[in-house]
Amino acid sequence: MGKVVATVQLFTDEGKPASGHTLKLEAFNLEKNAWLAVASGKTDAKGNIQLTAGVVSGALAPALRLVEEGNPAPRVLSHGGLQTYNKRSQLLFLDFGKVERLEETAHALQYTQSRFSRSKETVAGAATVPTQTSMLTLNRVAIANPQLFTGVNVAAEVEPKITATPVIHAELLKNKEIQVLKARELELNADLMDKTRQNTLYAERIETADKQIAVLEQDLSSIRVEKQALSRELELIKTKQKQPAELEGMLLGLGARLDASAKQMKQEQLPYRIGNIKVDLHGALTPDGQSFVFGEGGGISTELINDAADAAEAQVPVPAIEGLTESAARRVLRSVGLRMSIAHQQLKPGQGVPGQAIGQHPASGGELPHGSEVMVVFGERTGD
Repeated sequence: MGKVVATVQLFTDEGKPASGHTLKLEAFNLEKNAWLAVASGKTDAKGNIQLTAGVVSGALAPALRLVEEGNPAPRVLSHGGLQTYNKRSQLLFLDFGKVERLEETAHALQYTQSRFSRSKETVAGAATVPTQTSMLTLNRVAIANPQLFTGVNVAAEVEPKITATPVIHAELLKNKEIQVLKARELELNADLMDKTRQNTLYAERIETADKQIAVLEQDLSSIRVEKQALSRELELIKTKQKQPAELEGMLLGLGARLDASAKQMKQEQLPYRIGNIKVDLHGALTPDGQSFVFGEGGGISTELINDAADAAEAQVPVPAIEGLTESAARRVLRSVGLRMSIAHQQLKPGQGVPGQAIGQHPASGGELPHGSEVMVVFGERTGD
């Protein structure tokens, strides 16, 4: 036999092409009683690889396998495959087919004879199923639903013979639908929680509004009670008004009150005095003319006179002040309701008498409002 040409397409346990993996083609050496690598290479982007081994010597057993590096022992991806030999070209063609590279489900190589107890090789590959369902997924389904498989020991067999593939896929679809329904259930539960929170908030607002309404109703009830009391008091007043009142006594009482008010204003030095008094009585005299029965309306009004305001508005004549001394000028101005301000001016020889008024502003003969000020200029003796 000349050369061996081995091919394989490697997939991940999720069914995707496994690119960039270094694989080895091993043959069993009879003399060394061990597997020896006869070719190696890396898978391409589609997971494909072709390994070509040199001439196989007679020391090698007719056994070939596909492995990749592992720790502590190689990871066995496949034992044997489809083989055909071309005598003319002396080429042995070996096709491992489509192999699924196991990750979580990789397991130790099983043995039935104790002489292989020291073997630590790992089964890390399995032939892919026709439906391209990953071995990891199938194993999980098989463990969860053993009734779906007939005559299959997934944990022990590398290439399980599945006789219920349509049922498996139906179960997978069912599980997917269950997951979708569970997700929808979570969404509905979240919506329900939101609605519950909103309802709680609305209930709290309604409770607050009810309390406010209760307070307002209490206030309204108090107002109604107060209104009723005022109505009763008003009726009593009206009843008293309809009773005859002695006219002379009423007028005397009114006069006494007005006198008391006038005395109080004078005592407090208020610039007011009582002017005209108007008594408006609505009703009728009794037949004897001595009493009065009040009717609706009427009342008493008084006029307050502000003497200070009236005096301030009065105009007074400006008297002549020239030739008067300061004290005399002040008395004259005060007598007519005016005030005096003083200024001094030095006299020239023969101009006037020191200490007497030599001028005033405004001049005499005009009028000023009551309380206005007149400036008076008095002469002073010169220093020499």
